[in-house]
Amino acid sequence: MKISSYLLISGVIFAQACSTCPPCVPTHEIVEVKLPVSSCPPPPELPPVVLPEWPMLAPDATVDEIKSWYVDIVETLYARSAIKDERIEALENILASYGEDPE
Repeated sequence: MKISSYLLISGVIFAQACSTCPPCVPTHEIVEVKLPVSSCPPPPELPPVVLPEWPMLAPDATVDEIKSWYVDIVETLYARSAIKDERIEALENILASYGEDPE
C-alpha cells in the first residue's frame, strides 16, 4: 500500500472515532488556594556609618611629618576597618534574628 492509502484509512478511522465522542465542552472552575504569608517586622534603625577622614599630608612635609602622617594613616585604616566590622556584625545579627521564633 502506498502512503496515501494509509492516510485515507487512518482519516476514516479517526473520523469514526471522533464522531462517537461527545463534544468537548470547556468548563471554568474557580479554585481558592490559601498560601501562608510570613510577615516580618521591619529591621531596627541603625545609625549611619561615620568613618574617620583620611589624614592629609602637606606638600612640603618634613621627614618627621611624613612619619607621623604614616602612623596616622595606619591608625585611621584600623579604625575604619573596626567600624566596618562592627556594622557587618550588626547586620548579620539582624539577619540571624529573623530565623528565630518570636516568643
